[in-house]
Amino acid sequence: MNPRLDAAHFGPMRLVLEAPVIWYPDLENTDNWVVARPDVRLEGKVGHFRIHGSVGAMWAKMVGATAVQGPIAAYGGGGLPSGVQQGNLWDVAGAGVAFALSPRTSMFTEGFVILRGVQLAGPEWFELPFGVFVGLTTTL
Repeated sequence: MNPRLDAAHFGPMRLVLEAPVIWYPDLENTDNWVVARPDVRLEGKVGHFRIHGSVGAMWAKMVGATAVQGPIAAYGGGGLPSGVQQGNLWDVAGAGVAFALSPRTSMFTEGFVILRGVQLAGPEWFELPFGVFVGLTTTL
């Protein structure tokens, strides 16, 4: 689920509020995740391109997992923070670009870094403190 609100328009610029919420279910119902990443995004449009920068927060919580101490060895050994078992909040900052293939369809890529205050969240939280997305979006 990714609710978005176009809050204001200033010529080719717009201010967007969004709050994606993701549920990652585990097949054995022992390691379920809930992740929310609300942010404020400033977007600009130039021709077929749209670029943006954003700031916000990321909240994550594991549901149904047995508590452990220290980082959790994740898929591929990446390491998940033990704090997410109780729920935790981080700051995020991101940027991205989209290219309009048609008036209703775009290709996009975006990335964000996970922060503790103004510093990257260290290895006690994440081995790789960032996320990257590439995709295709369309309006129905």
